[in-house]
Amino acid sequence: MAIHQDLKHQLDEGLGLPQDALYLMTELVRYREKRLSSLLGQKGISLHEWRALRILYSFKGDVAMSELIAHSQTDRTALGRTINQLVHRGWVKRFPAPEDKRALFLTVTDDSREIFVQVWQLVTEFDRQLLDSIDEAERPLLKRLLQTMMQSSDIQDDK
Repeated sequence: MAIHQDLKHQLDEGLGLPQDALYLMTELVRYREKRLSSLLGQKGISLHEWRALRILYSFKGDVAMSELIAHSQTDRTALGRTINQLVHRGWVKRFPAPEDKRALFLTVTDDSREIFVQVWQLVTEFDRQLLDSIDEAERPLLKRLLQTMMQSSDIQDDK
């Protein structure tokens, strides 16, 4: 396979880090997660625990573990450990589904409410600060563009 001369030269000299939009989005998410991990750690909660609680609080009542898996950014094994931690803390209860003992359901407890509210406020403020770098009139455009990308790449169907 012939390598284009410009690319061959770039490979020899080093390409440099990508600067396309998708790479920049990935870098922004990585930065956000790193900063949030630090901030959440000060509250005694991990990013994985926060994500799981955030998903569980998105639904009213009991939530099937399969639903949590579908919306989580964590693999099943790590998510299982996170749920164990949340159960151990008394923030989540886990119980078998009545119709299928192999399936699990989760529910948040009242003991989780105070930390959830504190962390919700912290994350909301952090995200607001990130978005403050974009003109308020442009924020709906950013959201629309991201939704369009998700829909056109079938990301919605994966969940």
